[in-house]
Amino acid sequence: MSGRKTVSDMTLEEVRAERIRVTREYLDLLEEKERELVSAPAPTLPATEITPDDVRLVKWPLPDAMPVVLALSDEPQTAKEIVATLKRAGREFESDNPVRAVRAALKKAMATNHDVYTAGWAKYYLRSKSTRKTRQIEKAFAKTNGTGGRSTKEHGQRTAEGIAKRRSQGLEKWGRDKKATPEVVERAKEMMRGGMTLRETCRALGIAIPTLYQYGVRQRELKKEGQLRQKELALGDKTDGDNVVRFAKG
Repeated sequence: MSGRKTVSDMTLEEVRAERIRVTREYLDLLEEKERELVSAPAPTLPATEITPDDVRLVKWPLPDAMPVVLALSDEPQTAKEIVATLKRAGREFESDNPVRAVRAALKKAMATNHDVYTAGWAKYYLRSKSTRKTRQIEKAFAKTNGTGGRSTKEHGQRTAEGIAKRRSQGLEKWGRDKKATPEVVERAKEMMRGGMTLRETCRALGIAIPTLYQYGVRQRELKKEGQLRQKELALGDKTDGDNVVRFAKG
């Protein structure tokens, strides 16, 4: 039989002392468990094999396919890596720039699906699959988001120095020249009046579709103008022909 007293045999002071002892042992166990969790390596999720001809990856709209791709990945993915995954599954892209199309789809996915987020350094992932390591990366990225890895203060100083240097050289404007000059916009309008589509026109001129939209270029309106011009020309040719016939008879 154990020589340890039961609660009924203890005095009030002994009961209090026993409670304190048990509480301390419990706290020590919690601290030890916490140290084990902190020192343990971050768990890695097993990679799920990409199945060729997966309907979700091949047929679904890109914004709907983004969460599926990220769910099949065991780490944050860049847009290029997502494109490679989709191509490996058998998806064909209509766009000439699949990476740009995937980035646009990711933005739409993040707007409608809270689980999709930017993990940092142009990588995307799911919050539901985020591990301790990815959360640390996200936290570090948030401090220097949009500043090229520099602190906000350092980024502001370097930007101000660059602007002052350009102005000292007599340059008030900097950056690349605009592709959509007024002449280019007018040329695009004429091409679309001639029957070319908006996509064909942008490819021929090397500019983006949203750029022409900013200048008020609308394919339907220009197409109607082109058709109306052709009718007027055809009517004018017919009128000139009738006049020639009348003149010859007269």
